[in-house]
This record gives sequence, C-alpha cells and structure tokens, in this order.
Amino acid sequence: MPFKKILTGIDGSDASKEAAMEAIRVAKSVGASLLMVYVIPMGSDMIEYFKVSKLKQALKENARKAMEDIRSEGKKQNIPVQVIIDEGSPSEKIIDIAVRNQCDLIVLGRKGKSALEKILVGSVAERVAGQSPVPVMLIPG
Repeated sequence: MPFKKILTGIDGSDASKEAAMEAIRVAKSVGASLLMVYVIPMGSDMIEYFKVSKLKQALKENARKAMEDIRSEGKKQNIPVQVIIDEGSPSEKIIDIAVRNQCDLIVLGRKGKSALEKILVGSVAERVAGQSPVPVMLIPG
C-alpha cells in the first residue's frame, strides 16, 4: 500500500527528531506528504488556573522551535509539510489527528522526553501503537 500522508509526532526529544527524519526519508521515497504534530499535554491546562498565561504561550513557542529544523529539512527534500500544534492527551490527539487527516502511517520515536514522564504517563508511542487504526512505525531513540 503506497503512503500518501505520513504523520510524525514531535515532542522535542532526540527520539522524536530521529523519527521525524525517518518519516521524511519514507515520504521522499514514496512521494508522500508529511504532517508534523506536537501535542502540549493536558496538564498544561493548570497553567490557566495559576494565571500564568505567558507560560502557555512559551510552550507553544517551544513546539514551533522543535518543529522548525524538521520542517526545513522536509522543504529541502521537496516534501509538503503541514504542522499542527494541539493540546490534550498526546496519544489520543495523535490518533485522532491521524484519522481525521486520513494519514496512512504514523512514525514515532520509541523514547519520550524523560524517564519520569514515561513512569507517570506511560509511553505515548506504546499507547498509539496499541490503539491506532492507522499503521504505526516506531523508531528506536
């Protein structure tokens, strides 16, 4: 089955960058477009409670910066790149966005940002792989 649209999840980790580079390689080899998704975890909603609205904007700016190098590489390779920054449960949002955008493949890094995050919330990659109706490629980080 040829891939037409590939989603890659970005979280700023080295593993997500490696996964994104692999997604670019696959997209280039099959002529697919790339959808980069950065999900700000739901816990950031507490920011509003504490009236630190600038922090939420800073998280969105971090997301943009984390995606910029990858987006530039995609453009160099003549791959159409779309960027989505969303908020919520990363695994749920990634699956939802992949389905809504009719993605044929999800490419994720196997390791997230930190061991503590993995202990507290589990692995986003594992959850996506276990629950997604869209095929998932996990790239070791």
